[in-house]
Amino acid sequence: MENYRRTRIDPRLCTICRGKGLCGLSYCPLLAKKTATYKLRRIHGSQEVFGSSPPAVFVGRYGYPYVNIGPSAPPETGDTKIYDLPEKWLGLRIEQILDYRWSLVTGSRKYPVRKRSDPFLEKIHEIVLSLKPVDVEIYLEKPPRPTILFSEYEPPQGPRAPLKDFRIASNPSIPKVLDKVYNDLYLKASE
Repeated sequence: MENYRRTRIDPRLCTICRGKGLCGLSYCPLLAKKTATYKLRRIHGSQEVFGSSPPAVFVGRYGYPYVNIGPSAPPETGDTKIYDLPEKWLGLRIEQILDYRWSLVTGSRKYPVRKRSDPFLEKIHEIVLSLKPVDVEIYLEKPPRPTILFSEYEPPQGPRAPLKDFRIASNPSIPKVLDKVYNDLYLKASE
């Protein structure tokens, strides 16, 4: 708690600084947030998101044995793999990393962890097993709130909303070896 107090910045300094770095940080938190929320204006008020999942899914930990689970995707298509690959972030500016993470829209719903076979879960597995980004259409129960979350346990999170349903709009690129291992019920641990 003591470290938090020491690094806390007086908000009055932001009105004077306006992104010039007078606070001593290597980035401006206000400008980083504005850049990320600018991308999200395309989906403001919308309950549908179309984009390329990096591939990324959200699996929560609260409420076990019913946890929140769902896909994440930015409102853009193309090569979005870097959005969820922290090992590729080395050398990038913090604003760019925050922009990647804050533009990921996550739709989630409660799911029983003991339920093994379900069309919803199979679509989640296809996204996770894919080597390349997968185009998804995410249908939300309500528009995502433009809240941005920080936590010491997970990377920065973009807006979230309850998930109604989602659809995979492109073919996932799943290697044959990985697909075989995933679907083989009798595979020995030594193999």
